[in-house]
Amino acid sequence: MYSSQQLSRPARKAVSRIYLVAGGSLILLSLAFYLAGFRPLASTLHDEHAQRIDMSLNTTLQLVQEEIEKHQNLAEQIASRSAIREQLRQYENGTITSDALRRFSRPKLTDAIRAHEDILGITRLDGDGARLVDAGLPAPDAVAQYCQAQGADDIHLLSPRLIGGVHRLVYCSPLLSPSGTHLGTDVLIISESGIRELIESPARSAVVHFALYDHGRMVYPREQRDRPAFDVLRAHRVGMSAERSDFLIRDRAFDNCDWRLYAVIDEKRFFSDINWHMGTLLGGLAATALLLFALTVRVLQPVIDALLREEELIERSHRDGLTGLYNHIHLKESLQRELARVRRRNDTQLSLLMLDLDHFKAVNDNHGHLAGDDVLRALADTLNDNARQQDIVGRYGGEEFIVILPETDRAGAERMAERIRQAVESATTTTESGEIRITVSVGASTCGPGGPLPSVEHFIAQADRALYASKCGGRNRTTHAAAMTE
Repeated sequence: MYSSQQLSRPARKAVSRIYLVAGGSLILLSLAFYLAGFRPLASTLHDEHAQRIDMSLNTTLQLVQEEIEKHQNLAEQIASRSAIREQLRQYENGTITSDALRRFSRPKLTDAIRAHEDILGITRLDGDGARLVDAGLPAPDAVAQYCQAQGADDIHLLSPRLIGGVHRLVYCSPLLSPSGTHLGTDVLIISESGIRELIESPARSAVVHFALYDHGRMVYPREQRDRPAFDVLRAHRVGMSAERSDFLIRDRAFDNCDWRLYAVIDEKRFFSDINWHMGTLLGGLAATALLLFALTVRVLQPVIDALLREEELIERSHRDGLTGLYNHIHLKESLQRELARVRRRNDTQLSLLMLDLDHFKAVNDNHGHLAGDDVLRALADTLNDNARQQDIVGRYGGEEFIVILPETDRAGAERMAERIRQAVESATTTTESGEIRITVSVGASTCGPGGPLPSVEHFIAQADRALYASKCGGRNRTTHAAAMTE
């Protein structure tokens, strides 16, 4: 370095101009980065974190709803057992005595409890509300009377009740004859651990708290460790202005019950990591552009990780928990996209297969629901093994499955349907209760150029009608929707 005394005046001016240009360039670069990069980046990061709140809330809502739906399905399966229901009908008609009904029903209900670890007890009431059978943990009289008062419309979920010294979930399941006559009510006592774990899991972030409300009463969590957050929620629920404005509150309603899910977020703590990184980034702007770049990479890394975690949650929310196949929601979204692609092009066709297990109820009745689950998983493996890479395979609901076949005409759909049907027919599923052989009935539908394209619902309905024709035609066969009009 040269001192100012060693340089001439013009040289000093030139050096000063270099320093001025370099400093000005750095200032302009920093300002441009701030205006074009930092400020929108900060906004984007806040938006991304806000989306994480909605994602976490929606995911938790869906997982709890799936848990409730699983319980409701169990209630429906138990209520629909024809043998027990026929005995109850005979009892209501006076053909058999209550003792005979109890001797017949109690072992059946006990088997249902053993087959499903979530079920702790079943109490069966007659049409007048009188207690007929208790299997497992009996329902208290007050709970049984409340269930009887719910009517015979559909399954009701009650708020957790203290039964046997422990809080349990209670489902009131009406028993109906094939003609729709109300025969009685099942009171199912089910463990709350699955739902409670989803709400109160200690693995959750300390700055996001979940709460479940039922008709104005907080059901979960019972131990409210972060009291300020829940005090704010209570104030919000009664329409009061929260004294602490550093909390965000989001809520969602359930589709299958009257519960409501709330998320309470400590905004200051939730965004603290972003604020810290942004402060570090501003300090880097005062040093060099290289340090600025390094800090930017450092700030972006947590965002990438967060996005990857969110993508994983989205993927899980689009998968069926039992079979691992795509679920009902994803199938409809995929079908909508494939129909839009056919609409844009004039040289492609789209086919859809709907499959249904033949006599699946007999599998559950004769071998148990665990064996039935094994059969569903084995069928999912068979579908994956026989589907092409571009095909989309999913579980539509219950024992119904769908295979979306892009760029496939009617002949190709029928070949694929027969290929799957024969593979299922020749396969054997090994379960704890023995080997099980099954068959499937298949309905197919095709759309493409040369005519109006159906809606998603109409396209599925076409395949469903073809499936029904296969069922009526003797099962274990394939029917194409076009063949029904020829």
